[in-house]
Amino acid sequence: MASQAFKEHSDYKKGVKELKTTIKELVKYSIEKPKNGLRATAPDYPAFIFIDELDRCRPTYAVEMLEAIKHIFDIEGLVIVVSTHTEELQHTIKALYGSDFNATDYLKRFFDTKYHLDVSVSASLIKANCDISILNDGGLNGRGVILFPYVLNDNNELKENVLLLIASIASWQELSPRTAIQFAERLLTSIELVESHKTIDIVLLSVLLCLYVTSNPEYDDIITKLKLDNPNFDMQTRSSKLRLAEQNFDLENSLNILTNNSEETRLFEQQFWLSENEIIKFKMKKTSFTGFNFLLYIKVIKKVLNRKEINNTDYLTNFGYDGRGAIDNSKLLEAYMTYYGLNKCQITYYLNLISLTNKFADS
Repeated sequence: MASQAFKEHSDYKKGVKELKTTIKELVKYSIEKPKNGLRATAPDYPAFIFIDELDRCRPTYAVEMLEAIKHIFDIEGLVIVVSTHTEELQHTIKALYGSDFNATDYLKRFFDTKYHLDVSVSASLIKANCDISILNDGGLNGRGVILFPYVLNDNNELKENVLLLIASIASWQELSPRTAIQFAERLLTSIELVESHKTIDIVLLSVLLCLYVTSNPEYDDIITKLKLDNPNFDMQTRSSKLRLAEQNFDLENSLNILTNNSEETRLFEQQFWLSENEIIKFKMKKTSFTGFNFLLYIKVIKKVLNRKEINNTDYLTNFGYDGRGAIDNSKLLEAYMTYYGLNKCQITYYLNLISLTNKFADS
């Protein structure tokens, strides 16, 4: 038995030595005879092996891989790059050695250098990982689809605003980059599913979809508030996290763009014609949305969804404005939402869009 064990150990060491020699020769060969004319920048340029998601492997395999990296692949001219969620990898190791095991010190044995990648969600991250072609030239304008409040944005501005909105909502709900990308893909799919000549509120749709895909209990709470058979709209929620501020969805800037483009806005009238004087009076009304949050925003949407009749004369009187002094934030926002046709889509339309994305996500 001792002789057999010794032989196996000797064979193992011989095998490791031969493997190291082979890898060295492979690295040397790759540098001296590069494929398709590729050249290394220097003769001692290292070869890299990337190992991804080691933290997702079963504990025994993860530890065996680390040991192999340390003892077998410790080869000159070879660099091993391990991409992993360190905390999860520590949990994996503790699952093998016990909850009191010092996994942090254990991992220090294996790595010479450690880099932390930025895990924040940004518009550029979404742009790099998602198909945003639906936001390109002609994708929405050609079908007459309006994403309120980005009514007058050109295609590039629309694209940037939607990407920034996605990033803001993902950060607000503290989504991981992976989950944020999944949320973004489903939102873009839902936008693509919007019928021609429809106006939808992209802020409402984005928030609902985000809460839905993350199984947030606030989703049902908001839906209950928005249903037309629910006469009450209380501002209480189970979580203070539903406090998305207006700057997160660029509300004030978007409405300022509307007021400064009175000629162009006439192209988007959805259901009634106002006199030129009435349009000018409407567009001249401005207000500050500082401190205006998402709960106030959906409270206004609830009023818009309930709206049935519109008097074409004295348009702002439809929303409780008596013509004196500055107009209230909520009244002006309600007037804009109605003007661009948000009252034509009930909450069930948004829920159907969200439901349809399930089928695409599962396919």
